[in-house]
Amino acid sequence: MASKKKERVDSAPGEVKAYKQPSVLRRADAQPFCFGGLQSLWTPPDGGASLRTCAILTRAAPASISSVHDRAPIVLPDELVRAWLDPALQGAPACEELLAHAQTQFVHFPVRTLVNSAKAEGPELVEPIDLQ
Repeated sequence: MASKKKERVDSAPGEVKAYKQPSVLRRADAQPFCFGGLQSLWTPPDGGASLRTCAILTRAAPASISSVHDRAPIVLPDELVRAWLDPALQGAPACEELLAHAQTQFVHFPVRTLVNSAKAEGPELVEPIDLQ
């Protein structure tokens, strides 16, 4: 999900209030996708217990979703997922080569603001809505 700040009139007091308009972002074929990420095992200098850490790689949003958000996770095309997960892949140049082929074509549509609540559940959270 991504959100873009919008304004609307609150009918009770007649005030203009800011809200976040959530959107669903997905591949055009609606299939799952894989984010490019990194993981590491960090050991503190004092020799304490190691900690597994991870990060999802992001970049400027591609044109297909830049109207929704200015940043986006790097999405790997299906044919590059195995290469990305290969333990032999090491070093920035090799990683940059794979990331240069990241997927950039996505579709998006607005959904109910109900999705902004962590308590909300159900398929209606990702149903498109008409903002008109």
